[in-house]
Amino acid sequence: MQFYEFSQAWDTFMSDYEATAYLSLEKLKERHSKELAELQREYRESIESKIKFSKKVYDLKRRIDALINMRQYEEADKYKTFLAKLEAEERDQRIKELK
Repeated sequence: MQFYEFSQAWDTFMSDYEATAYLSLEKLKERHSKELAELQREYRESIESKIKFSKKVYDLKRRIDALINMRQYEEADKYKTFLAKLEAEERDQRIKELK
């Protein structure tokens, strides 16, 4: 009789423990996935903020500033669209190199 009661109590205890352990494990997995996503986001942002562009990009920026100062807005706008494409290409290339 005592063994039967102990066995039932033990089975109940173990099933409760397994359920609690499973829930804790699921919460831990969820927390880890959130932390991993946050770290990956921070890493991407830190990489993007540290990207060094080529001399050509900086020269184009100075040329655009000079054109704006000379009030040649249409030509500056043409250079600006080219500059945006060039920066995007270089940014993508640098990010691929860092990965």
